[in-house]
Amino acid sequence: MNVQDIDYEHLRNWVSIKVNEASGKKVKRANFDRSYLVNGRNRKRYGVNNPFKVEKNLFYYPDENNRKVIRKLDPLSLPTNVMIYWKDNNNPDGMGSALLTDLFTNGD
Repeated sequence: MNVQDIDYEHLRNWVSIKVNEASGKKVKRANFDRSYLVNGRNRKRYGVNNPFKVEKNLFYYPDENNRKVIRKLDPLSLPTNVMIYWKDNNNPDGMGSALLTDLFTNGD
């Protein structure tokens, strides 16, 4: 697997430019969708109510304490020790969590 770090701010700016070019609309910084970062604990607030949402499981923080760098998630070569979070009303804190490898190496 070719792992490449992506500067999160650079990606945000790039997406904003592309959206503006395609639609003439501006993406507000506060509205930038973080739901595609699998190990972002705020996913439960962004409509990710199932860990298997392929369209949302796109990137991850290699270090959950450093929100400036992300990596593209490769489902065929999952990183180890990376959590995935989602909204789960059955848990007291409203969040479900598991290791990516525990969920996706069982044939899912």
